[in-house]
Amino acid sequence: MKRKFGSIIYLFVAIFFCFSLLGGINSTVKAATCTWQGSLNTDWFDPINWTGCGGIVPGEADDVVIPDVSNDPVIPRNFEVSAPNVKSITIESGAQLTIMGGMATKAGQWDNYGILIASMSSDYSIIYLQGTGLGSDQGIFTNHPGGIITASGVGGNQNDLIIYPILNNAGTVNLQSASLTLNKGGSHNGAFLGNAGTYLYIGADALNQTHNFLSDSSIEVPNFFVRGGTTNIEGRFWPPATGSVLFVTPSSEHCTLNFKTGANIVNLTNQIYINNLGKLILEPQTSNYSTSILNLYDGGELSNLDELSIYTTFDWRGGTISGNGTTNVLSGTTFNIRLSAHTIDSQTLVNSAIANWTAGNISLSNAATFQNDNIFNANATTTMNGGTNGSFINNGILNKNTSATTTTMNIGFTNNGEINVIAGTLTFPSGMTSGSGTIVDLGGGTLGSGDTLFLESGASLIGSGTLNGNLNNGGEVSPGNSPGLITVNGDYTQATSGILTIELAGTTPATTYDQLAITGNAILDGTLDVSILAPFVPAAGNSFTILTYASRTGTFGTLDLPALPSGLEWETSYETNAIILTVRSDDKYLYLPLVIR
Repeated sequence: MKRKFGSIIYLFVAIFFCFSLLGGINSTVKAATCTWQGSLNTDWFDPINWTGCGGIVPGEADDVVIPDVSNDPVIPRNFEVSAPNVKSITIESGAQLTIMGGMATKAGQWDNYGILIASMSSDYSIIYLQGTGLGSDQGIFTNHPGGIITASGVGGNQNDLIIYPILNNAGTVNLQSASLTLNKGGSHNGAFLGNAGTYLYIGADALNQTHNFLSDSSIEVPNFFVRGGTTNIEGRFWPPATGSVLFVTPSSEHCTLNFKTGANIVNLTNQIYINNLGKLILEPQTSNYSTSILNLYDGGELSNLDELSIYTTFDWRGGTISGNGTTNVLSGTTFNIRLSAHTIDSQTLVNSAIANWTAGNISLSNAATFQNDNIFNANATTTMNGGTNGSFINNGILNKNTSATTTTMNIGFTNNGEINVIAGTLTFPSGMTSGSGTIVDLGGGTLGSGDTLFLESGASLIGSGTLNGNLNNGGEVSPGNSPGLITVNGDYTQATSGILTIELAGTTPATTYDQLAITGNAILDGTLDVSILAPFVPAAGNSFTILTYASRTGTFGTLDLPALPSGLEWETSYETNAIILTVRSDDKYLYLPLVIR
């Protein structure tokens, strides 16, 4: 019994001794300030290089100080030891800390007055600078004035330095063939620099964060990604004029990039992508914005409060252009409107290029204007809506292409240029007015003019096709290109200033001579202008039904008919349902007195 009792006592003594070595059952790890000495080498994990740590490397309760010494510390790529996890890290002025690719370093507080190097020498290597908390993103990383953070790699976005806690940069961040990801928000009045092929990612995973680039900040990185939260730029933005890209591309929720008034925008990037739930805001600046390529996707928004010029490609795949500014699509730009729904809100969009509308309806609201100064091709069954709040001003050429498709322009439409219905159907439910010097060419298609198409003095309706709606002609109607047939499914009113031009090249209606067919009532005035196309020579008995109608009121005020060969004359007949021109012999007899002797 005594031996058994003695064994129990021995066991308790042994257990007590072990816990004494560990500091006791309930004791906490004692915090220390660990200072790097670099006594033997540069290895962070070698305890001999540290003082104040009790002969071990710094732990999670320790504050780390790295002074300016001859052997600067290096955190090597070593998967056999735990990654550094400390309370804080201070890199003093003149000191340097190097972290090799593939390693993570955790600290609740970072203060850099010296140099921090993230060295990624192999493809697809990543370095994590972490904080505390569940997502390792709690804490603050401060790059103080004079501090330098350098991320160097071999493959641009293949090598990524990821900073999880808040970053406040008052120094310099240098990217050399590497990328930098800022996970949470922060304020910056320092510089972000990058050589060709480098990337700066903002808010990749953390949501609802704010990143402020203050008035003294500078961004000179060729590839700039905004992926979460709100980013405000008040300082200098100077990516390369060529080969640079701006992405406003949310990783999960909305993200916003705002170029604030007063920012020093040397130039926008060469390419801009605005994806679903991404928003780019361009506030007014002293100089106008410009970009070579703009890609706007469904759910994305460009809020332009100033003037933006696009000079190479505008690929509008959906989304919204908003703001009270002006977006200019310059001459020579490839302009495609396709895929999804498109919205213009308060904005003026000026097209000086060749625009191809192939899919997706367009809605204009809040006094938005689409101004076409060059060529606008409507190539599909689509609708432009605007009601009384939007307008389309055509100063160039609007072409309706593609048979068996209908383009509906349900918007306040002003035609100061030319409309060509080459194929398919073009309709204007809200009506359309063609001013002086304008041309509407039916071209074989169908034009729906709403209630009435008004041709003002100097305007022309030409081509062969169908007009669904009434026609009020104060300008010129000239069927064919030529000859040809225009069918008006409605009433026809010709004002005193109006001209109906008819060309004759044979005796077959709509094939060798022009014809205007009215399904409703014809109210006539103005001028009938008829000409003969060589080599056709009318002969006696030829007749031409130039105008048909259901009913008629009035006659042409002026008949301008061509000269006929000697012995022939014109006869104009206003029939119940048609006007017919007939060539008659000029039968003139000489009566001599008969003298009987």
